[in-house]
Amino acid sequence: MNMTVESLGEQVRCARRAQLLTQAQLAARAGVGRRFVLDIEAGHPRAELAKSLQVLSALGLGLDISASPVTVIDTKSGPVAFRAVSLPSGRPIFAPSRLWSLDAEHATASVTLPRGVYWSGGVSAFDLADQNDRELAYRILLTEGTPAVIVSFVDGDRLDRMWDTTLFPPAVRQAWWPAVSEWRHHTTAAAA
Repeated sequence: MNMTVESLGEQVRCARRAQLLTQAQLAARAGVGRRFVLDIEAGHPRAELAKSLQVLSALGLGLDISASPVTVIDTKSGPVAFRAVSLPSGRPIFAPSRLWSLDAEHATASVTLPRGVYWSGGVSAFDLADQNDRELAYRILLTEGTPAVIVSFVDGDRLDRMWDTTLFPPAVRQAWWPAVSEWRHHTTAAAA
């Protein structure tokens, strides 16, 4: 892929929006001025590299040319960017830029996971209102799910509440932790 200042600006804008950040919030997080964020998103060709790297770092992005493309999925609580993360086996999992909310009906529904996600056979029906069923379903979804499937079944608040006690694989836990941490930060700030 040929990186241009315009494509870099587009990636910064998409990642910022997916994380529900304003340009001013991103600027504060990156330690740069709001005008700089505006310039980089606009593809301004004279943006300083050091400041550009600060902005990318603040969004959890880098200039790794072998990085997986970002998949953006629209949810009721806004867009979520997913990036592929390779497990030690080489198989990818998908990590979100942030968590999202499902309405109560969907978050506690009885569901059947798609065959491509729950491929080991047996009963693929789960009652998401039941804590044990939800924990098993979420372990399967975070390990095997595609972005579109994950956003259909996983609820940010319920994932947060079970995060500390559920045995997710270490690579899944590491990949998802930034989104869970950000969720906790925002819900704590909103409650204050």
